[in-house]
Amino acid sequence: MQDERFDPVKVAEDYESLVKKVRRDLRKHCESPTEENVHRARTAIRRLRASTSLLPDKVRESKDVKRYARRLEDFFSLSSKLRDTDVLMKELGGLAPHPAFALAVERLGKRREKMADRSVMIAEGLLAMKRPKIAPERIDSSAMMSRFEKRKAKLLADIHGSFTQMVSREDNAKALHEMRKATKKLRYSLELLPGDHSNQASLRSLEASQAALGRIHDRDVFIAYLRRLRQGREVSAAAEKAARLRGDEFRSFVESYRRSLISGSPAGSRSAVVTTVRSHGPGASALTRGSPSD
Repeated sequence: MQDERFDPVKVAEDYESLVKKVRRDLRKHCESPTEENVHRARTAIRRLRASTSLLPDKVRESKDVKRYARRLEDFFSLSSKLRDTDVLMKELGGLAPHPAFALAVERLGKRREKMADRSVMIAEGLLAMKRPKIAPERIDSSAMMSRFEKRKAKLLADIHGSFTQMVSREDNAKALHEMRKATKKLRYSLELLPGDHSNQASLRSLEASQAALGRIHDRDVFIAYLRRLRQGREVSAAAEKAARLRGDEFRSFVESYRRSLISGSPAGSRSAVVTTVRSHGPGASALTRGSPSD
């Protein structure tokens, strides 16, 4: 018996639309690998990933789908480094002028240029590949719904498990990053059921949580980079300031997340994550003034 929430024809059409969106964004990236175009391509790939993860094994493991997904991962992996480099350059550019910062920006710029060229080559290769398609008759919607529920349960467990690890040690950047990744995966999975209105509050909460966790993660990237520089008092002072801001944002997130769990609201249940971390305010920097939540 088929589950109408995953109508086979609609699943096949949506998958094809997601592939087309990835290709459009990859073309834009090839034309100009800017920060915004990197972000767009990464978001499109995440949505396609979420869709692919729910497909029946025989479809997901088919030659064309699997080969395309593997090549997309090559692009995604490199674009992660591009994104982090953009974060670093933007944040360094916001610091008071200093020779160490100017040299760091120059070196990062050269590194970014090489990575961007490589990412364009991978994107061009993807655009030249045969576009994967799936046949509606190969879709078992009941099996997809079952897989969706299992995936949702696992991601919720991952989110709460990472949160528990994170609060036990405030500087646990790895646990925060894992929570951020699981939050994104859950958000994009829930988006696959747009007709399910019970998901709307969860989606809003997950999007807010993703943005807040992304800002804290960017702080972690920046702090780690500054500490590796080891070039004088100004660099140390910048790292200490970033760490203080990171601590404030982290504690605000934790407090708001705990309140949501106590409230018992849909956003506070195991079906969502919320935060009230502000995107503007004292200490706001390039990391909180509209940098893409990726």
